[in-house]
Amino acid sequence: MSKQIKQMQMEDIRGAFTNVRDMVVLSVEKLSSLGDYTLRAQLRKKGVRLKVVKNSLCRRVLKELNFNVPDKSPYWEKPTTIAWGGSSIAELSREIETELKNPKNAALYKVKDHDHVVIKGAIADGTPV
Repeated sequence: MSKQIKQMQMEDIRGAFTNVRDMVVLSVEKLSSLGDYTLRAQLRKKGVRLKVVKNSLCRRVLKELNFNVPDKSPYWEKPTTIAWGGSSIAELSREIETELKNPKNAALYKVKDHDHVVIKGAIADGTPV
């Protein structure tokens, strides 16, 4: 990937997270397109946004924005999606958990004993929880 493209992606991440201090870090590995669409649509109705990020670029941008997430954090393993919105980290976490346990859509987010959506952790006021 060229340096120019990386800069553009970092600007996009910086623009999205400039005024954000609370977020939930997810892994949506192997989620189907229907599952992804449904998750995004349901959370959007509740004021929660999702953004898939490149780990190395997001790590750099969050450092610039004074987040205290270590480089060797498990947040940066596997594909990463960041959720933000709501008035607090508790409300954000509650909305995500409610949607993942919604019996109407649960089959899209889970297959037998394997969850397609895994919550890696949360960041409250710039610090990992």
